[in-house]
Amino acid sequence: MKEKQDLRKQASVEGVDVVLSGGREALRGEELIMMVGLNSGENNFLGMGELQVKYDKDKLKVVAVENGGVDVFFGEMGMVKEEIDAEAGTILLSLVAVESDMSVFPKGFFNVLKIRFEAIAEGEAKVLVEGREDTVFLTEGDDFEVNNLVLGNTNELVYNILDEEIDESLGLNFWVSFSGLRALGADCADEWRVRATVVGEGKTKVYENVRLLRDGEERVELWGNDAPLARYRGRIFLPDFEVGDKVAVFLKGPMHIQVKYGENNQNSWYEKEGGEIVLGQGENDFVYNFAQYPLLAGDVTGESEGVSDGILDSRDFSYVKSKVSVDRNLLSGEEALRGDFDGNCTVGNIDLAILILSMRERQSQVY
Repeated sequence: MKEKQDLRKQASVEGVDVVLSGGREALRGEELIMMVGLNSGENNFLGMGELQVKYDKDKLKVVAVENGGVDVFFGEMGMVKEEIDAEAGTILLSLVAVESDMSVFPKGFFNVLKIRFEAIAEGEAKVLVEGREDTVFLTEGDDFEVNNLVLGNTNELVYNILDEEIDESLGLNFWVSFSGLRALGADCADEWRVRATVVGEGKTKVYENVRLLRDGEERVELWGNDAPLARYRGRIFLPDFEVGDKVAVFLKGPMHIQVKYGENNQNSWYEKEGGEIVLGQGENDFVYNFAQYPLLAGDVTGESEGVSDGILDSRDFSYVKSKVSVDRNLLSGEEALRGDFDGNCTVGNIDLAILILSMRERQSQVY
């Protein structure tokens, strides 16, 4: 940092909001990801600061603290230091940017850290952020005056941890990908879940909130681009079906239209009735690859604002377009990230482009 910053000129400026995202229901033993976002406003560059995260030590264990997407604090350009006190249930986080070019410092809204927890006990586990008096931000201008900013609004994150046994019944393992969700920079998609509808042998069963775990990448030919997409692995437990049953699987993502999968390595819309997926292959360990035809992003609203209706139309376009220009203040995780199809933790023009491309794809399907 420049020498003249040592003068520490004081100024009265607005507070900095903290946005925690990632709270959800989880099983004991599951890894949980929390993103720590900051909103410093339009004119405040973040140069250094400290935050203290307080978590329920009886129900959560800290696994790791990682870069949330701001490289200026990591590597040769900066320093991130965490002091984890497992007995007190606190993480003291210190951020320092030493880059001389202050224009590369972040401002506005940005995700600064990713914290990984392990769920270790049943119950409601809360996480919150406490400010520190010496949090320092740099204001925009020729001299980049140094100003102490107070902590503004923040939210409390809640994990509901269930003490359930893993279901060992007949299951279907699968890989899936999402249109526009590339392998790099998809930090805010690691908590996505899907709804699965399994149809076959005269039965139709719906399974909500199927958990997904990041499992490598998948190179997909879609929209003239073969960039690797993030690949996720899931398992649907099927107590209502038998080994050898032939089924089709319909998957719907959190902001995606439903897509039918009827065969392994499917790479286009499935045109047939029924399905060719055989349950119980490879002693129940076989993984069907649905990732070659991604779930199509864009279903974010319908007649009720913010509520998906299963189709992509002008209402979805208008909704996402309106979010692109909105300054992202303190919002709940779901509200803040609705329309974030590329998983980069904000809604931008790339998300709008993904929606436009998805709208060109076929939406009707054969059951």
